[in-house]
Amino acid sequence: MASIVKTEVDWCPNCGEGVESLNPFTGFCDSCSPGYCVNCGKKFTPYQTSRITCNDCRRVEWLSRNADAIEKEMARGYTVIVAIVRVSNLNRPKCVVCGDDIKYGTQGRTIFCGKRDSCRRASIRFHRYRKRGGMSYDAALQKVLEGIRTDSVPTSKTVVYP
Repeated sequence: MASIVKTEVDWCPNCGEGVESLNPFTGFCDSCSPGYCVNCGKKFTPYQTSRITCNDCRRVEWLSRNADAIEKEMARGYTVIVAIVRVSNLNRPKCVVCGDDIKYGTQGRTIFCGKRDSCRRASIRFHRYRKRGGMSYDAALQKVLEGIRTDSVPTSKTVVYP
């Protein structure tokens, strides 16, 4: 059986460019109609050009991704709001040098905080190894972590008694 291949090109009425498909909410191509959510069609101001969904839809997506963890927290006796806050805090990335939470970091992408000199120096070395040295992610991270003197790195878990 032959597969159906779309050979027609849609033309944007605003810029005149040929595109594979037009935005169903605006009728224009994606470059001429930024700021419309692809899920609900609501107009919003994207803070990043890569964002394609509004804050409400992003919140719903986050809640659906973390529904199981929220339910587990609620089973421990927490209210819905407290369970959401706890799961949000558990999802925060941790600095590989000092172990603190990285505020406004992205899980899987952010690995160093900027709170301490040792963390900032490790971040600079990591990026230098990646860019100038051409090292892989894992090799650069391993080399950075080997170079850290653990006795000079204060951790938030360490309790100092006066």
